[in-house]
Amino acid sequence: MNGSRSTEALPAGGVLRPSRVLHRGVWPAVGLGALLLALAALSLTIGAVRIGLRDLVAVLFGGGEESLRHIVLQIRLPRTAGAALAGAGLALAGCAMQTHLRNPLASPFTLGISQGAVFGAA
Repeated sequence: MNGSRSTEALPAGGVLRPSRVLHRGVWPAVGLGALLLALAALSLTIGAVRIGLRDLVAVLFGGGEESLRHIVLQIRLPRTAGAALAGAGLALAGCAMQTHLRNPLASPFTLGISQGAVFGAA
């Protein structure tokens, strides 16, 4: 083969269709995204001062009481966003480590990262 595409693998219409594998990966991602949004909303409503869902929506769209706006926008929203970003960062670091080691079961113990963290904490 000279690197050009062979037309033997094309379907009868000559158009490539997205594989079923792509569709199988989309729905879990959509479900996990919806779960993330639901848990983030729950995180914004639970605390010393309970905030109802209607009040939360009003605050997020620029309305609501001043005290609730302060609680949500200055305290709870940054905390929730920070937690989501920290989780995403840890997931990305784990993915990069497993890719680098070419081992899907790689853990921080493989490279001694956990022992280094204990040493740094001491």
